[in-house]
Amino acid sequence: MATVYKAEQSSLNRPCALKIVNATNAIQRDPDFKKRFFLEASIASKLTHQNTVSVFDYGHTQDNIYYLAMEFLDGHTLHRDIRDNGPINEQRATTITKQICRSLIEAHALGIVHRDLKPTNIFLAKHANNPDFVKVLDFGLAKNLTSKDEPLTQAGYFMGSPKYLAPEQIRGDNIDSRTDIYALGIIMFEMATGAVPFAKPNAVHIMMAHVNDPPPTPRSINPNISISKPFETIILKCLEKNPNQRFPSMTSLLSALSEAARTNSLEQHTSDESHQSTPTKSDPTTPTTTHPKHEPKQPNPKHKNLTILAICATTTIAAGITYALLPPSQTSPQQSPTSPQQQQTQSTTIIIKTDPPGATVTATNGNTICNSTPCELTFHGDDATDGKTHKLTLTLEGHKTTTETITVSTNNPKTKLIYLARDTPTPDP
Repeated sequence: MATVYKAEQSSLNRPCALKIVNATNAIQRDPDFKKRFFLEASIASKLTHQNTVSVFDYGHTQDNIYYLAMEFLDGHTLHRDIRDNGPINEQRATTITKQICRSLIEAHALGIVHRDLKPTNIFLAKHANNPDFVKVLDFGLAKNLTSKDEPLTQAGYFMGSPKYLAPEQIRGDNIDSRTDIYALGIIMFEMATGAVPFAKPNAVHIMMAHVNDPPPTPRSINPNISISKPFETIILKCLEKNPNQRFPSMTSLLSALSEAARTNSLEQHTSDESHQSTPTKSDPTTPTTTHPKHEPKQPNPKHKNLTILAICATTTIAAGITYALLPPSQTSPQQSPTSPQQQQTQSTTIIIKTDPPGATVTATNGNTICNSTPCELTFHGDDATDGKTHKLTLTLEGHKTTTETITVSTNNPKTKLIYLARDTPTPDP
């Protein structure tokens, strides 16, 4: 129905993707093509989230050409990634899914349901040092729940991708944001296993399975994958037949993903510590040893995270970094507060957020701490003691690089806001 060209907006010397629609073929396949085209264009132009593709312009020429000019993306679709490389590990799949959630949170807040989420409509763009910067594409089947217009889909005229359809779509029931949650559950399942849950010989059988068959577990489809129980539980909750039994919103799904990642990180951290220290039989009191690592770690859920919303300056595009210092674990009655074991196990976690997100955080030694904010950083041992300072460098494409010194304070958590002013291009001589 359409061809996409790499083009240039001559007035700004800016590359763009130009979608040209063959109106004759499109109208033959879809009697409501014109309405649907301008619906897609108008909806997409209203969405401004960084994880949603940006629309620059759209229209209809006198010689019957329908066009849509969008930002040019360097990368590939999620469909191609799974096809070429197979299943995606849980950590990467979580990172991708959370970005999709953030894109859809904005759309749903505007009363817009995508209705056609699938791996071919998820683009993994290269952005700064992040090769998996998600862009959600193609709102051509989107439905505006706030509109009083007649529905575009006519009786007997079916729209959508059978492998990713929610049961209520197939039955013709009312749809809402939970319809997108079902489709995202299918995408998560496919990232985890390399296959969709309902792989049937034809579209009719696939749709019948969506309506009637319980979803298989990811491990039953691919026994070779490594997937945590919390992540599997999230996927299966998204795939509930009854929308009321799914996550009520993309925001709640995003929270569940963050909590699962935090739990898995804590379990991994505990496992690493147990492998690093093995008391000898000759000295059962030998303390455990851990090695301070400048790596992002998840905070203990027993502690309260202290976060501060970043403030966006109106005259500049600014990025703010906020963090919460979490106190070390409580000392057991049998241990002295200054015992070697306590010094080894104390930790302080910093939650780093930026506005806009997507910034890279590096340490003074040049090691990357975080590829794309928001993320978390945990200091251990001596690095987590009161008064210890750490220099972090924040970089974001199009903004000036800023270095900030953070002082660890376990008793009085402090917050700082770092503004990254946009780089001003040097004018040509």
